[in-house]
Amino acid sequence: MFLSAVTRLIRAAVTVFAVFVIVFVAIRLTPGGPAVAMLGQRATEAEVARLNHEMGWDRPIPEQLFRYLVRAAQGDLGIAYLSPGRPKVSKELARLFPATVELTLSALLIAIPLGLTLGTIAAAFRDRWPDRIAIALSSLGVSIPIFFLGILLLLLFPSMPGSGRIDISVSMRGIDRTGFYLIDTLLAGRWNLFQSAARHLVLPAMTLATVPMAIIARVTRSSLLEVLGSDYIRTARAKGVNRTGVLLHHALPGAAVPIISLLGLQLATLLAGAVLTETVFTWPGIGRYVMLAASQKDYNALQGAVLLLGIVFILVNTATDVLCAWFDPRIRRREGASE
Repeated sequence: MFLSAVTRLIRAAVTVFAVFVIVFVAIRLTPGGPAVAMLGQRATEAEVARLNHEMGWDRPIPEQLFRYLVRAAQGDLGIAYLSPGRPKVSKELARLFPATVELTLSALLIAIPLGLTLGTIAAAFRDRWPDRIAIALSSLGVSIPIFFLGILLLLLFPSMPGSGRIDISVSMRGIDRTGFYLIDTLLAGRWNLFQSAARHLVLPAMTLATVPMAIIARVTRSSLLEVLGSDYIRTARAKGVNRTGVLLHHALPGAAVPIISLLGLQLATLLAGAVLTETVFTWPGIGRYVMLAASQKDYNALQGAVLLLGIVFILVNTATDVLCAWFDPRIRRREGASE
């Protein structure tokens, strides 16, 4: 199992490295070069040459890549050239990443129980009205655009905060220890600040939760229907186990592996793809940072964020694979036989 996890980690790392190299090279092959794209077409040759030299873009691309990776291994991702004060990209990512994690986990706390409940009800009442309602709700969750839903919620709940992580009149100075406002406010014993941070989370978390909730419901339904038709479920029913017992104690554990795999994928996807939600609600996270870096052509910030999100994607997916193997002995046996 350990060797399998290491093998998967290496494969995922190679994939992310290839994606990062493509992004890295594509930035440097933009028409006129990245310096012209950042400074604009009216920039003088002297300004372009100065920026190329300052950023190291006047060196061969392989040398640039090697130098960047060496610095990145030491925690240096360069400076955000177009940001006010030109802060270090690594510090900006460290400051913003907890906000994205907090939003993502809050969205999953909404999506997982609702999705599992909808999927279980749909499977238990197959082809009956609860099933049809659950399918309709999941189809709506997948179909409605995230940005439209966010704006709609802002209009429907005007009393709820619609931007930022906490009231603008509040200062987190002195209590911002972990970057997670819900945790920091609780550790500081500031219940009023905790309530403010929680209220700011409600609408963006609900918006971000819709798609994973719908997908979890569909996968749960299909997995349960497949398991409910198996021999050991028929045996359990023949022994007199009631419907609730069959679902909770026999069917759900048997259908857990595809659900766990989906949850890991959704967590990684939400961490990397909360751009629209963070933009609509002005949420100061990685997604909004990537969008601003791309629109401003701040290439150091962009490639640093891509590298971070790639690493997170690797770690989450590898942890999911290990959890699935631990949960299902058949996967461990297959992996042991292949090794």
